[in-house]
Parts: sequence; structure tokens; C-alpha cells
Amino acid sequence: MLNINSSSNGIFLQFEDTNGWKLSINDEILNLSLSDKRVLLALLPFLEIGRCKIYEQIDKSEALASFPESILIKSGFINGSEHWSKCAINWLKQSNIENFDEYTDFLTAIINNKKKYGQRLRHKAQALLKK
Repeated sequence: MLNINSSSNGIFLQFEDTNGWKLSINDEILNLSLSDKRVLLALLPFLEIGRCKIYEQIDKSEALASFPESILIKSGFINGSEHWSKCAINWLKQSNIENFDEYTDFLTAIINNKKKYGQRLRHKAQALLKK
């Protein structure tokens, strides 16, 4: 079993060879479903830790190959705040995502919402879309 701690007490990502990745919140094991608000919110601190620091903790090739990076990134975009969207964009910039199209709507929403998102974040989103 492999555990990756978040910056919040009692919350960690857990990998088991038989069950894959799950989320543990105060000893309750949950599937990584973004429709579950508890999961959505509990994933956010992992974005803050950063991609490199998270990946340094993964020492099994099976865990690395199946790491739920897309779910983490989407949790930041779905939250919708400037801070979490910025964290999601930073992860996305560092990722080797093959299907970038699944993020186009999130990035476009950031670019088009001048009231909610600052110019710097909108420009970062636009630069990612141009890639």
C-alpha cells in the first residue's frame, strides 16, 4: 500500500495493487468521483503540494501509471476559485497529458471571465490553449 499525505490532517491518497487509487478522509475510503463534494474538496490540497513533490512519493510503476492526475487537475478547475484554477493550470503545464481537449472548456471559461479571473491567470490559460 502507498499513501500520499495532503497538507490537511486525515486526508491522503491511497494506492493498493488490487483497488487502485482511492481517497481516505478520516479513515473513510472513497472512490475518486468528482461528483462527490467531499472528494472534490479533499483533492484540492494535493494540487497545492505540486506535481513534482507528489510524483516523488510514488515508488511503484503500477501506481505511477494509474495516478489520477486528470481528476486532480479537474478538481481545481471545477472549484472555480482563482487560487485553485491557478494550481490546476500549473499542474497542467507540467503534465504530459495526451488528451488535452478535456481541459479546453475549463481554460476557455477562465479566459472569457474577466470579472472572476485576473489577467495573469487568463493569459496563462490562453498560452496553454495555444499549445
